[in-house]
Amino acid sequence: MLISKWKWIFLLLLTQNIFAQNITHGPMIGGVTENSARIYIRTSSAVNFSLEYSTDSTFASFLQINSATDANLDTSKIVTLENLAIFTDYYFRYRINGNIENTTGHFKTFPVVGATEHLTFVTGSCQETPNMKVFDVMPLYKPILFIHTGDFTYPSYQIPRYVGMDYPEDWNAVKLGWRRRNEEPICKDMLKKMPIAYMPDDDDTWGNSKYFKGGALQVRYENGKLINYFDLYPRSQQMRTNCLTAYKNFFPGYPMKNDTDGYYHSFKVGNCEFFMIDVRSCNTGGWNNLKYNAAINLWTFNGNSPSQTMLNQPQLDWFLNALKNSTATWKFIISGVPFNKNIQPLVELPLLLQGTQFTIAGYPGTGFRLSYSFSDYFGAYAYERTKILNYIKNNAIKNVIVISGDTHGCAIDDGTNAGLPEMNASGLSVSSTELYYQFNNVFKIIGLDLNKWLWNKGGLGIGNNNIKNAFGKMEVFGNDSVQLQIVDEDNFIVARHTIKNNNIISGVNDLKVMTDLVSIFPNPASDYIQIQLNTKYTGEKIQNIKIFDLNGKEVFRSDIATQLNDLIEIPIQQFSNATYLISIETDKSFAVQKFVKQ
Repeated sequence: MLISKWKWIFLLLLTQNIFAQNITHGPMIGGVTENSARIYIRTSSAVNFSLEYSTDSTFASFLQINSATDANLDTSKIVTLENLAIFTDYYFRYRINGNIENTTGHFKTFPVVGATEHLTFVTGSCQETPNMKVFDVMPLYKPILFIHTGDFTYPSYQIPRYVGMDYPEDWNAVKLGWRRRNEEPICKDMLKKMPIAYMPDDDDTWGNSKYFKGGALQVRYENGKLINYFDLYPRSQQMRTNCLTAYKNFFPGYPMKNDTDGYYHSFKVGNCEFFMIDVRSCNTGGWNNLKYNAAINLWTFNGNSPSQTMLNQPQLDWFLNALKNSTATWKFIISGVPFNKNIQPLVELPLLLQGTQFTIAGYPGTGFRLSYSFSDYFGAYAYERTKILNYIKNNAIKNVIVISGDTHGCAIDDGTNAGLPEMNASGLSVSSTELYYQFNNVFKIIGLDLNKWLWNKGGLGIGNNNIKNAFGKMEVFGNDSVQLQIVDEDNFIVARHTIKNNNIISGVNDLKVMTDLVSIFPNPASDYIQIQLNTKYTGEKIQNIKIFDLNGKEVFRSDIATQLNDLIEIPIQQFSNATYLISIETDKSFAVQKFVKQ
């Protein structure tokens, strides 16, 4: 049968279109060094291909690697390019069945290890909504690398929601999760032209501990008494195996130090070294940072226990030794959750309200729920966190900077509160800045100044109403300094801080939960209360005293400075009979206690 000219043209165009659709996901570039790079693609079916790469964007001359996508690995393939020129732009394209694909990419190799260059990096975590404006802004700064600190498309709930699969127990769901990471609009186009380093977080993997996938907070009443508790969901070995296997095969990353233990590893870029610590795979669970006493129906803080670990001993040993032996000028700790040491009181303080039910971030809960939400951050693992800070201090390790995620907020501290300079960069594409919503609606009850006691260089929602999506930027000026910036989706700089060379631990602000700072008596009281300050804190001066009801209304305030050893009397006859919180701020600390007016 004869085929008309127009049908031939139609078939030719159709064939070309089919070839153009061979690459369905990627390319995604990672594992870049001074002379190598790894590139991932997925095709619609297993197919042979040639990867052509050149320093010439016109491909007047090029090198090529012949390979094939693997039917046993979701028809994907990671190809490694080696013997590349140092600190050089490379362009690449694919040829399948003799035809050049429309899919192309670009990256720049890193400077030689130890070189003092002007480098820019961008970072962030948490992307789950269609708003991808930050990925239009990031490339404007010409970063050499994008560091993703986790919760990359939230497969933990988005995969089960749409396809009815059990993520990550079901291997097919895990494969689908990795496809989604290469389907995000705008982001996927950026990743064709910018290398990525990535540390999975809890919603990317099997949950937030070595032993359990997670836990749901519950409240019940017995004989009129409110009882807080949580149900834990055990994780299976299959979940762990699936996630670790997928990361090795579907992400073009750097080699893991122990690929059966977790994702942790490190890599170098010029005079910078990045320590990608895994804060989810090995930890004992934030719920163990809270301890329940059934006899009195109270939860207390338990993070000072040596049994509580975020990293586990093998990872901690590797991390501390690598940090000590690093010859890099700038040492970046990449953590999926905040390291800030003043997170600990944010676990302790809400326990004062653990028996009160109110709304938190739009959901009913108690102070216990708020405490629990912070209990899985590094700041709550007090024993291990203190051990790390002391190790850095005792070994005089300089220029250590923390980059963290998870919070759906962005903020910077110069180390005064955090212990180390830290940029918490999260909320790449989320519906709310949950952390600061909680602060604004709950911690105002105790008069907590977030800018002073947690993130002293500001951030989203700290002294402003900006709650837009945003990312972090680290700009390295050779051996001179590093500038940290929070940049929102409209390219507005929300906060910045510059760290000069020879920076050492600067933590001085200790946000204290009142245990021995003061005594309040009588309690309960009817006419007045007296505050006796502990003389062992001689040298501190009270800046202000505030009293709040449990709705957050300030009912008393005194800004008269006084010595800690003075006895302070406050009349309370006019107060309604209720429970109150009294916050005391000194020039060095902040503390809270509860009393009852009857």
